[in-house]
Amino acid sequence: MLIQSLLTLSRANCPTKLNTMKIWYRVFVLTNFCGVIMNTLSENKCVPCKGDSPHITQKEIDQLHPRISDWDILSTDKVNYLYRSFEFKNFSAAVKFVNSVSSTAEKEGHHPKLILEWGKVQVMWWTHKIKGLHRNDFIMAAKTDSIWGST
Repeated sequence: MLIQSLLTLSRANCPTKLNTMKIWYRVFVLTNFCGVIMNTLSENKCVPCKGDSPHITQKEIDQLHPRISDWDILSTDKVNYLYRSFEFKNFSAAVKFVNSVSSTAEKEGHHPKLILEWGKVQVMWWTHKIKGLHRNDFIMAAKTDSIWGST
C-alpha cells in the first residue's frame, strides 16, 4: 500500500526518470534500513529449533534488539533471555493478556516463561533447547508487543 502510494506520488510530482529513481531509492532505504515497509518481526514465523541450532550472534542481536527496544536482555546461570514486564488495570486484563500470549505461543510452537500477578505480567523468552537466545525469541517478543498493543 505504501509503495503504491509512493509510486503514485512519484508519477504525479516527479515526471522525470531521475526524480522517479530518487523516489525508488528512498523506498529502498526505508525498506531496508528503517523497517517502515519491511515486514515487522511480529509478522515472521518461528522456525523449529534443535539442540544443535546456533545461538543468535551479537551482530543479529544488535540488528533485532532495537526493534523490540522495551525488552531487556538479561542472564541467569549463563542463559541469556529477553525480559519485559507489562502492567494492567486489574487481574482479569492480565489474565486475558496471558491467554493471548499463550495462544500465540502454541501456534508458533515456542513458549515463554510467564509470571502472572494482580495487575502485572512478566514475560521471558529464550530457547530452551539451546539454553540461550535465538531469532525466534525476538519474533515472539515482537508478537507479544503486538498483543500488548491490541489490549
